[in-house]
Amino acid sequence: MIFEKKYRTLFPLLGVWIIFIVSRVFYDQAGIRFTGDTYLGYWQFIDPVLLRTDLWRSVFYLHSQPPLINLLTGIVLQIFPADSTEIFHILYFIAGMMLGTSIYFLGVSLHFPNWLSAMAAAWFIVSPGTVLYEHWLMYAYPLTMMLTLAGICLYQFIGTKKIFGGCYFSHC
Repeated sequence: MIFEKKYRTLFPLLGVWIIFIVSRVFYDQAGIRFTGDTYLGYWQFIDPVLLRTDLWRSVFYLHSQPPLINLLTGIVLQIFPADSTEIFHILYFIAGMMLGTSIYFLGVSLHFPNWLSAMAAAWFIVSPGTVLYEHWLMYAYPLTMMLTLAGICLYQFIGTKKIFGGCYFSHC
């Protein structure tokens, strides 16, 4: 009985992952490319020269921009200076997988049927707006992923009263 319940939950999730990967292959073939150039002058980013040379002080003193995305950007720019766009693309691809997974589990947590949760997650991850945000180095896409994870943690905290869910929800 337990195996059957897990199987019913994980089989639609496998479908969501397959749809995600296949859709990204199709979007890649259609010419959608990741825009990870930090020199475009977005107001969210500290000057890339400062992110490469003086990361910690820049993030500490210039925290009016989103500090976590600047910290992530600075770390990637310092570790992978030549391949930073590819690394950001990989990170945003992983964030997309996590977003699709968290949308599915949020629906399951709210007692939607598994097929409906999978359809909602699949519809969201294949929509053109989602794909464009996934291929653009901005803070909106990781923020969306973190908020859906926070929703799952809030639901788990309310249902189980375990401290981990409440801590993650309150820090997100």
